[in-house]
Amino acid sequence: MKNYKFIRRNFFSGPHLLGVIFIAVGLFALVSPAIFTSGSSLEKSFYLGTTAVILGTLIVSSYGGTEIDFHKNRVKDYFSILGYRFGEWAALPAIKRISAISIDYQATNTPNGISPTWSGTVTDHKVFLYSENVTPILSFVFSNKKRAIEAAKLLAFNLDAVCEFREV
Repeated sequence: MKNYKFIRRNFFSGPHLLGVIFIAVGLFALVSPAIFTSGSSLEKSFYLGTTAVILGTLIVSSYGGTEIDFHKNRVKDYFSILGYRFGEWAALPAIKRISAISIDYQATNTPNGISPTWSGTVTDHKVFLYSENVTPILSFVFSNKKRAIEAAKLLAFNLDAVCEFREV
Protein backbone atom coordinates (compact mmCIF):
# COMPACT_ATOMS: atom_id res chain seq x y z
CA MET A 1 0.00 0.00 0.00
CA LYS A 2 1.40 3.38 -1.00
CA ASN A 3 -0.94 5.83 0.78
CA TYR A 4 -3.36 5.89 3.70
CA LYS A 5 -6.32 8.29 3.43
CA PHE A 6 -8.48 9.30 6.39
CA ILE A 7 -11.65 11.24 5.54
CA ARG A 8 -13.52 13.36 8.08
CA ARG A 9 -17.11 13.44 6.84
CA ASN A 10 -20.55 12.71 8.27
CA PHE A 11 -23.57 13.06 5.98
CA PHE A 12 -26.08 13.28 8.81
CA SER A 13 -24.73 16.19 10.83
CA GLY A 14 -23.48 19.71 10.38
CA PRO A 15 -23.10 21.24 6.94
CA HIS A 16 -23.38 17.91 5.13
CA LEU A 17 -26.93 17.51 6.42
CA LEU A 18 -27.67 20.98 5.06
CA GLY A 19 -26.26 19.88 1.68
CA VAL A 20 -28.53 16.82 1.61
CA ILE A 21 -31.50 19.06 2.44
CA PHE A 22 -30.56 21.48 -0.39
CA ILE A 23 -30.41 18.58 -2.86
CA ALA A 24 -33.81 17.27 -1.72
CA VAL A 25 -35.40 20.73 -1.94
CA GLY A 26 -33.82 21.31 -5.36
CA LEU A 27 -35.14 18.02 -6.72
CA PHE A 28 -38.59 18.83 -5.33
CA ALA A 29 -38.48 22.26 -7.01
CA LEU A 30 -37.53 20.62 -10.30
CA VAL A 31 -40.40 18.12 -10.29
CA SER A 32 -43.04 20.33 -8.63
CA PRO A 33 -44.33 21.93 -11.89
CA ALA A 34 -45.24 18.43 -13.14
CA ILE A 35 -47.10 17.62 -9.91
CA PHE A 36 -48.74 20.91 -8.91
CA THR A 37 -50.62 23.41 -11.02
CA SER A 38 -49.54 26.65 -9.40
CA GLY A 39 -48.90 30.15 -10.64
CA SER A 40 -45.12 29.75 -10.44
CA SER A 41 -43.35 29.62 -13.78
CA LEU A 42 -41.47 26.62 -15.08
CA GLU A 43 -38.41 28.82 -15.56
CA LYS A 44 -38.33 29.93 -11.89
CA SER A 45 -38.70 26.35 -10.69
CA PHE A 46 -35.89 25.22 -12.98
CA TYR A 47 -33.48 27.97 -11.82
CA LEU A 48 -34.30 27.50 -8.15
CA GLY A 49 -34.07 23.71 -8.33
CA THR A 50 -30.83 23.70 -10.32
CA THR A 51 -29.20 26.23 -7.99
CA ALA A 52 -30.23 24.28 -4.88
CA VAL A 53 -28.96 20.96 -6.33
CA ILE A 54 -25.62 22.51 -7.37
CA LEU A 55 -25.17 24.21 -3.98
CA GLY A 56 -26.11 21.01 -2.14
CA THR A 57 -23.69 18.96 -4.26
CA LEU A 58 -20.87 21.39 -3.46
CA ILE A 59 -21.62 21.15 0.26
CA VAL A 60 -21.96 17.35 0.29
CA SER A 61 -18.78 16.84 -1.73
CA SER A 62 -16.66 18.96 0.61
CA TYR A 63 -14.71 17.30 3.42
CA GLY A 64 -11.41 17.37 5.23
CA GLY A 65 -8.92 14.61 5.58
CA THR A 66 -5.38 13.44 6.13
CA GLU A 67 -3.23 11.49 3.69
CA ILE A 68 -0.04 9.65 4.60
CA ASP A 69 2.45 8.70 1.88
CA PHE A 70 4.38 5.68 3.20
CA HIS A 71 7.02 5.63 0.43
CA LYS A 72 8.03 9.29 0.68
CA ASN A 73 7.38 9.44 4.45
CA ARG A 74 5.18 12.55 4.34
CA VAL A 75 1.73 13.67 5.47
CA LYS A 76 -0.86 16.09 4.09
CA ASP A 77 -3.89 17.61 5.83
CA TYR A 78 -6.27 18.61 3.08
CA PHE A 79 -9.67 20.03 2.25
CA SER A 80 -11.50 18.47 -0.69
CA ILE A 81 -14.31 19.88 -2.78
CA LEU A 82 -15.69 18.05 -5.82
CA GLY A 83 -12.76 15.63 -5.58
CA TYR A 84 -10.02 18.27 -5.77
CA ARG A 85 -7.78 18.23 -2.68
CA PHE A 86 -6.13 21.38 -1.38
CA GLY A 87 -3.26 21.03 1.10
CA GLU A 88 0.51 20.93 1.43
CA TRP A 89 2.74 17.93 2.04
CA ALA A 90 4.92 17.98 5.16
CA ALA A 91 7.62 15.61 6.37
CA LEU A 92 6.37 12.86 8.66
CA PRO A 93 8.64 12.21 11.65
CA ALA A 94 9.51 8.58 12.43
CA ILE A 95 6.47 7.01 14.10
CA LYS A 96 7.46 4.73 17.00
CA ARG A 97 4.09 3.85 18.51
CA ILE A 98 0.45 3.71 17.42
CA SER A 99 -2.29 3.54 20.00
CA ALA A 100 -5.97 2.69 19.45
CA ILE A 101 -8.17 3.85 22.33
CA SER A 102 -11.91 3.63 22.92
CA ILE A 103 -13.17 6.61 24.92
CA ASP A 104 -16.65 6.99 26.43
CA TYR A 105 -17.91 10.48 27.25
CA GLN A 106 -21.14 12.30 28.00
CA ALA A 107 -22.36 14.36 25.04
CA THR A 108 -25.27 16.74 24.62
CA ASN A 109 -26.64 18.42 21.55
CA THR A 110 -27.47 22.07 22.15
CA PRO A 111 -30.97 22.98 20.95
CA ASN A 112 -30.75 25.10 17.81
CA GLY A 113 -34.22 24.79 16.31
CA ILE A 114 -33.15 22.39 13.55
CA SER A 115 -31.59 19.28 15.04
CA PRO A 116 -33.10 17.36 17.95
CA THR A 117 -31.89 17.91 21.50
CA TRP A 118 -30.35 14.80 23.03
CA SER A 119 -27.78 13.72 25.55
CA GLY A 120 -26.12 10.43 26.31
CA THR A 121 -22.93 8.44 26.38
CA VAL A 122 -20.94 8.43 23.14
CA THR A 123 -17.99 6.17 22.34
CA ASP A 124 -15.23 7.42 20.07
CA HIS A 125 -12.49 5.12 18.86
CA LYS A 126 -9.31 7.12 18.40
CA VAL A 127 -6.03 6.17 16.77
CA PHE A 128 -2.98 8.19 17.86
CA LEU A 129 0.42 8.24 16.12
CA TYR A 130 3.42 9.01 18.35
CA SER A 131 7.05 9.73 17.58
CA GLU A 132 9.58 10.35 20.34
CA ASN A 133 7.29 12.82 22.17
CA VAL A 134 4.52 12.05 24.64
CA THR A 135 1.99 14.08 22.63
CA PRO A 136 0.60 12.46 19.48
CA ILE A 137 1.62 13.78 16.08
CA LEU A 138 -1.61 12.69 14.35
CA SER A 139 -4.96 11.43 15.55
CA PHE A 140 -7.92 9.89 13.77
CA VAL A 141 -11.45 9.45 15.20
CA PHE A 142 -13.62 6.51 14.16
CA SER A 143 -17.19 5.66 15.11
CA ASN A 144 -16.58 1.94 14.54
CA LYS A 145 -14.17 0.03 16.81
CA LYS A 146 -13.33 -2.61 14.20
CA ARG A 147 -12.35 0.05 11.62
CA ALA A 148 -10.18 1.84 14.21
CA ILE A 149 -8.30 -1.36 15.07
CA GLU A 150 -7.85 -2.23 11.38
CA ALA A 151 -6.51 1.27 10.67
CA ALA A 152 -4.12 1.08 13.64
CA LYS A 153 -2.77 -2.30 12.48
CA LEU A 154 -2.39 -1.09 8.89
CA LEU A 155 -0.57 2.08 9.95
CA ALA A 156 1.68 0.16 12.35
CA PHE A 157 2.61 -2.32 9.64
CA ASN A 158 3.39 0.32 7.02
CA LEU A 159 5.18 2.71 9.40
CA ASP A 160 7.08 -0.09 11.20
CA ALA A 161 5.68 0.95 14.60
CA VAL A 162 4.46 -0.78 17.74
CA CYS A 163 0.68 -1.02 18.00
CA GLU A 164 -1.31 -1.08 21.26
CA PHE A 165 -5.03 -1.20 22.07
CA ARG A 166 -6.86 -0.06 25.22
CA GLU A 167 -10.22 1.19 26.46
CA VAL A 168 -10.73 4.21 28.72
